[in-house]
Amino acid sequence: MDHTLSFLRRYWRIWTRPVGWSWLLLGVLTSVIDGQLHAERVKLQLPDYQKQNWQVEDGLPENNVRMIGQRPDGRLLLATSSGLATFDGLHFQELAGLGVSDREAVNAFLEERDGTLWIGTDGSGVLKYTPSLGVTNISDLAGRPNERIRNFFRDSSGALWIATQNGIERYRNGKLEVFAEAGMTSGDITTPFAEDEQGGIFFVTSKGLFHFANEEWKPYVTRSSVLADTTSWSARMWPQVLPS
Repeated sequence: MDHTLSFLRRYWRIWTRPVGWSWLLLGVLTSVIDGQLHAERVKLQLPDYQKQNWQVEDGLPENNVRMIGQRPDGRLLLATSSGLATFDGLHFQELAGLGVSDREAVNAFLEERDGTLWIGTDGSGVLKYTPSLGVTNISDLAGRPNERIRNFFRDSSGALWIATQNGIERYRNGKLEVFAEAGMTSGDITTPFAEDEQGGIFFVTSKGLFHFANEEWKPYVTRSSVLADTTSWSARMWPQVLPS
């Protein structure tokens, strides 16, 4: 990178309204400095940032955005109520050929390092796209069509956890497993997921906090009805969630 460039870095801050809200706010935060880039991090204050909004009038395919992530090439990947799209900072582009029906809502996705893309639709289940093999509908193959997917989580063992409108599923070794014994009913909230240091899985439902370990689900009772700190999901543990 040319160190004579006058800008430090472009930062992206994104806000999305929950599913069903009618607009998306994407904030692009840019800091401009003079001179060469410095190796050390520059501390920026709020007034140093700029904000810009995009909606359908600006090229956004659909204002109802349900999930946002960043691809390895730096582009944003957007799950919208009418499919998937990318954004490179200037242009939006709808993604076709991924098995998503025309104008079908996508609630979640998970992109792997090898290019595999897991797509959670709002009525057609889980789609798995690989550059070499194309699209496979995992839910249809398992005899579970028309599922509404809410979230994905890849644990340290390589298993893929799937939150659906009917509860929790796990995909590993080419097989989809359904965990009806977790005690959830249709419509329960089954997101977010988190993993503890022993490989156990936590998840939140409308009935409270559950824990999966040794192939068994159990309600997880905390000392407080409020989870004090849920900011460390990527660290594979929940601080201050203690057994009673």
